[in-house]
Amino acid sequence: MVRISEKNRANAKILLADNDSVMRQGLRNALAAEGFKDVRPVGRLASVREIMAATLVDLLILDADTPDGDAIALVSDIRNSRLGRNPFLPIIFVTWDADRTTINRAANSGVDFILMKPLSPTQLFTRIKSLVSDRKPFVATPGYIGPERREKERWGNTRHFEVPNTLRDRLDGKPVDHAAMSDQIDLLMREMTGSLLELSAAKLAGNVDEICRTYEKAKTLSGSEAVFASVLATAAEVKALGTGDITKLCASLIKIVGTMRRNLAEVDAKQIELLEPLTQSILLAASPNLQEPAVMDEISQAVSRFAPKKRAAAAEAA
Repeated sequence: MVRISEKNRANAKILLADNDSVMRQGLRNALAAEGFKDVRPVGRLASVREIMAATLVDLLILDADTPDGDAIALVSDIRNSRLGRNPFLPIIFVTWDADRTTINRAANSGVDFILMKPLSPTQLFTRIKSLVSDRKPFVATPGYIGPERREKERWGNTRHFEVPNTLRDRLDGKPVDHAAMSDQIDLLMREMTGSLLELSAAKLAGNVDEICRTYEKAKTLSGSEAVFASVLATAAEVKALGTGDITKLCASLIKIVGTMRRNLAEVDAKQIELLEPLTQSILLAASPNLQEPAVMDEISQAVSRFAPKKRAAAAEAA
């Protein structure tokens, strides 16, 4: 392991959740033998939630096979700030289940490592060492917040975030300033939200561009239900992430696209003409360097004048 004193290892607060009492006690004993004295063993997810809500822990070792809920959903709750005070908590996930679906779900929830049972103390200590000395930066993309899983040469232009790591701090013998960490977490979450907003807006623009190109080529959108569903879902994501102008613009886009989707066979050129500039205004609003508020005002006014009343009334009557 990392060359740290036994005294420093005793500083780390570890939550060990495993339904198997024999495995749980064995891992607790192994951790204690290495100097990790502050280990809290539990056997149910309800206990994990209670402790996470009340206590700042430095490492969660989580068994997938808990009987009272979905351990993977719990990880997602942590990463999305729905549980606990630290969405960047180091998490080691352990499971007997080698099924690809389970492994993919666990990875996509944002865990740091997945270990297959039966596991040895050496495997566990190696992962703890990696979390201290070489933890991966975090990424925030639509549907995923967690450690970067790709090799470095595949990172491209993806934005990466160095996140708080109280496990490393405690094992390095550094004090943990809870107030300062809370401020850092708030700042990072705002930056991640901004990054997600830009990515989602770009995805939205791509879907709208596909609709516009399809109509330009065929003069019909029959058979494009999947693309329209994606536009509506992505616009809802952008609306939830944004504020002010973005919320209003997304609401307008959702209204127009929803009207079009109800009767794709009767979509007309006027509706199509609104989609691209409206989406571009959403992209502008999602940019941190927005310099063209007049463009958004112009688009908003154009949207407010668009009212396919007859088509909407017919759709509602149906």
